[in-house]
Amino acid sequence: MDVESLSVSPKLKSEFDDAETEILLWPLVNNALIAVNADEVTYDAARNALASSNGTATLVNYLQNEGSRIKGMDFSFRAPLLCHLAALAVEDNGCDTVYDPEQTMFFIETDDAQYALPVVKDYTVDWKSIADDIERDYEVVSDEVWALDRLLAFAEIEVDAYRRQDDDI
Repeated sequence: MDVESLSVSPKLKSEFDDAETEILLWPLVNNALIAVNADEVTYDAARNALASSNGTATLVNYLQNEGSRIKGMDFSFRAPLLCHLAALAVEDNGCDTVYDPEQTMFFIETDDAQYALPVVKDYTVDWKSIADDIERDYEVVSDEVWALDRLLAFAEIEVDAYRRQDDDI
């Protein structure tokens, strides 16, 4: 997959539908990876993750978690990645998506995990048309704490070996 030319055209709310909507994904992901100081292994995992909805869910969760620790983080990757994820999910059935308009949250359920992402600042996207379901006061079952571990699986990296390598530095 040529991730550098991968783009998405988010469905926008009607009052914004005259705006340019085609967005290249990789520059946004790359900028986020730079901001979180990702290493080359993490870059490889991110590239591989973009090929599936489950992988994209894992990637956006990783970037969200790491970015929340950085003051002034640019989260402009979030909405395009979630739109990409939703389009892939229709094709590969790798996850289900739920939009909760009360909490302004986008929930992603894979076979392995459940993720919750705030989309209140991504207001121009028509989340109701992108999500599989719309549910008010949706309850998340778990919160992902091992975001990097899950992402590294997409590069077929054994987490323990990666951590030993990191300790050697």
